[in-house]
Amino acid sequence: MKHLHDGTGDGEESPPPLWKQPLVAAVIMIALIGAFYLLREHWDHLVGNWVYLLLLACPLMHLFHGHGGHGRQRARTFLARAEMVTARESKSPHAQTSPG
Repeated sequence: MKHLHDGTGDGEESPPPLWKQPLVAAVIMIALIGAFYLLREHWDHLVGNWVYLLLLACPLMHLFHGHGGHGRQRARTFLARAEMVTARESKSPHAQTSPG
């Protein structure tokens, strides 16, 4: 018996999320185990050079953070200001209407 709670009513099930698929889950587990052993073997090197790793994190965060956020904010601000100007102009008593 299928229970559909998404409201579509078409009877089709959506595919499971990517991380719940068996092959992807296995790859994630292997990567975590490998990271554990890598950190275990090289912990002394990491602790001794943590300052350099922190400095390396800054440019990496800059590269991978995603630069789209600032542009979208500017666009919203621009559109909001344009709407305010048009609303102000339409309410202005000095607005002239052309005889038609």
